[in-house]
Amino acid sequence: MRVPNHFFEVLEKNGEWALRRRTDGVVSKRLPAAQIWDEIAYAAWASADPGVQYDTTINEWHTCPEDGRINASNPCVTGDTLVATAEGWRRIDELAGHSARIIGADGQPHLVTRVFPTGRKPIYTLTTRAGYRVRITGDHRVLTEARGDVAVKDLTTEDRLVLQGPGFGRRTLPDDLALGIGVAAGDGCLTRATINGREQKTIILTMYASEAPVLASVAEAVNTQKAVLKAVGSVGRNDGVHVVRSGTGARLAFGSRPVVELFRRFAVLDEGSERKRFSPAVFELDRPALAAVLSGLFTADGTVADYGEKSHYVSLDSSSRELLAQVQLLLLSFGIKSKLYENRRGETTTSVLPDGKGGSREYPVEPMFSLRISRSSRSIFAREIGFHPESPKAAALRRLNLEVATYRDTLTDRVASVEPAGEEDVFDLTEDATQHFVAGGLVVHNCSEYLFLDDTACNLASINVAKFLGEDGSFDVEGFRHACRLWTTVLEISVLMGAYPSPAIAQKSWDFRTLGLGYANMGTVLMRRGIPYDSPQAVAICGAITALLNGEAYATSAELARDLGPFPGYAKNRAHMLRVMRNHRRAAYNAAPSEYEGLSITPLGIDPTHCPPALLEAARETWDRAVALGETHGYRNAQVTVLA
Repeated sequence: MRVPNHFFEVLEKNGEWALRRRTDGVVSKRLPAAQIWDEIAYAAWASADPGVQYDTTINEWHTCPEDGRINASNPCVTGDTLVATAEGWRRIDELAGHSARIIGADGQPHLVTRVFPTGRKPIYTLTTRAGYRVRITGDHRVLTEARGDVAVKDLTTEDRLVLQGPGFGRRTLPDDLALGIGVAAGDGCLTRATINGREQKTIILTMYASEAPVLASVAEAVNTQKAVLKAVGSVGRNDGVHVVRSGTGARLAFGSRPVVELFRRFAVLDEGSERKRFSPAVFELDRPALAAVLSGLFTADGTVADYGEKSHYVSLDSSSRELLAQVQLLLLSFGIKSKLYENRRGETTTSVLPDGKGGSREYPVEPMFSLRISRSSRSIFAREIGFHPESPKAAALRRLNLEVATYRDTLTDRVASVEPAGEEDVFDLTEDATQHFVAGGLVVHNCSEYLFLDDTACNLASINVAKFLGEDGSFDVEGFRHACRLWTTVLEISVLMGAYPSPAIAQKSWDFRTLGLGYANMGTVLMRRGIPYDSPQAVAICGAITALLNGEAYATSAELARDLGPFPGYAKNRAHMLRVMRNHRRAAYNAAPSEYEGLSITPLGIDPTHCPPALLEAARETWDRAVALGETHGYRNAQVTVLA
């Protein structure tokens, strides 16, 4: 939550704060500012949420305001959002509180230790033209091909969003058994009957007679699995299942409880065709098993289209939109882009079908959806997944790919719509390597403690301050200074070596060269010295060590500017940046509020009555040097530190 300083002016006067609508800025309600602030404070105490950012203060300490203001850093997605991990898709609410290897904008896994709820907020449904969909807050930035990261509320239908898939799980299945699960999701069902007082579940798979060899492969796998899973001495038939042919069709049915339960673990087959779907367990499958499941599904319900000059694709039709949306995301793991077409029946709600008595009658029908794979994704599909080799569709796809060339299908997609979708509990994570993660197939910016211009990033490093604490409780000032200088230089070098998720972020990273040096274990330092967290002494020590970190990093940055030149954006922001540096020095000297420049709320300086003299002297000397060097040489980096 971002709070402007004007709010505190209203609060001091015990006034009312106007709540404005995000869409048109019109005041919708007025509430006592004290009530709002009390509720924010209580919620933060009770649940560590919401986080608060002081918008005016952040921008008054901004070193480069000529290039734009600093905006919010805590966007969010709904709890059911599927996030790409190295082990497949995972719901973000199930990741909360745990570590995970999250796929970044570079397509590589990065260890993330902070996945967390961020409260209840208004959300929007962002949908692309191909049907990729995520429910997300309006301030959440999404990676575009041309404009870098853009807030959802600012997207247009001209923006192309970047797509990415996850890795694969670790769970394996025999190929033909996985194939059978896919066939069941397409042309199968689960029935129930009561026999001798016991419920009997049976899975029935039906296909065209020409695809009976496909069912024969599944039957062999079922028989093998039945023998493996059946408990020794348990009741039940030991004979195998087999395919039954009748006219134009082929049928396979099996009721072995352990095999049926295995199928049920991966697919929901007993809620009607419009509710067919995979269960979350499918996201845990390894690459071969997942490819076999998808191959079975496409073999059962897919088609190969070869109509005219431009209609060359593989399609999968179903009355279950949820199933096709799942398949669309699963295909991204293989680098396959697909397009989901809505309601292919149009306005038709009934259809004349056989009535089972030799005649026909009109029946209600569900909407039909179609998932289509074209261009180069069609070739990838043939290579990575394909149809069962005994299916006529396999030969049709081979023939199509031989006769009709494909052109490149980029993993990007145009925005179709952004629509309000109410309020929900939302979540976010912090991925430090690329500052991005993948939500519902779309690359989005993550939460970050890093605050600077949009479309910028910084590499992080954290110094363990506990390592500089002596057994006698003294702090190794010179050792800490050396570590700050060394790691500022290392992070500056990393700007040259870094890979960035978009051209816009790469360009701004070079233009501003922002760094993210921080520290860890400040609490350990205080505990080892027996100093209470909320004491004046603790505040003074934290202030002095932070001043050392920040000041030494800026002094090093000025020395680098002397040798290499300041960052490209420095010249037009020189006056602003030097003002910010002078204000930092004033805080080290605990200056009077009237001495600060351009601040409506002044900081808490280092109290000399509670700060160890050696730390205080070092902090002041460091900032004298950082300002003097900067006035002469400028700074190599627009920002040097980040504290999480």
